[in-house]
Amino acid sequence: MQALVAEIEYSRKSVQNILEHFFYFSHAAENGNMDAAVLITDMKEATKKAELTDQQKRVYYTRFLREYTVKEVAEVMGISHQAVSYHVEAIVTKVLRVLNGEDAKGGIQ
Repeated sequence: MQALVAEIEYSRKSVQNILEHFFYFSHAAENGNMDAAVLITDMKEATKKAELTDQQKRVYYTRFLREYTVKEVAEVMGISHQAVSYHVEAIVTKVLRVLNGEDAKGGIQ
């Protein structure tokens, strides 16, 4: 499988930034920004295909969609800050791999 947007190869930093600012991209998409709409669609599809664990899904939802800080996620979920950071890194890695045409475990699709 090719990257979801063939002209773009995503970097770890860009995926992290998009996820951390997901609300703002969503808002821009809702207001007619087509680039933001494509970006949000790609990110949602990649996240679905990323094979996140249940815990990673909860971190993803709380951290990126509800915009909680790492500290707040840790408190709400009853896990350490380090565990939240670990899950965020795993989420970014898996989503990055899917966006760049690999499966979530790093193999080529």
